[in-house]
Amino acid sequence: MNSTNQSRDAVRSEGDYLSARDPKAARDLRDAVVKAVAGSTIDFPKSGVAVPIPSADGRDPAAWVLPLNAGLRGERSGFP
Repeated sequence: MNSTNQSRDAVRSEGDYLSARDPKAARDLRDAVVKAVAGSTIDFPKSGVAVPIPSADGRDPAAWVLPLNAGLRGERSGFP
């Protein structure tokens, strides 16, 4: 398996949702998305949050989660 495929393997798709394969990274990513959707700006910088996602090849890609404005938060309130 080449390193590009191994980096891609750090993320998995479940239906319409993406998640990290690493359990801690998956929790961190979900927490960041929940805060972005909820509009918790006290602990969430306007520039967003980078969530490292460990991969088998050691490259550790990251997900960059940006805060959502009020209009988008209303549209995305169905986040599980």
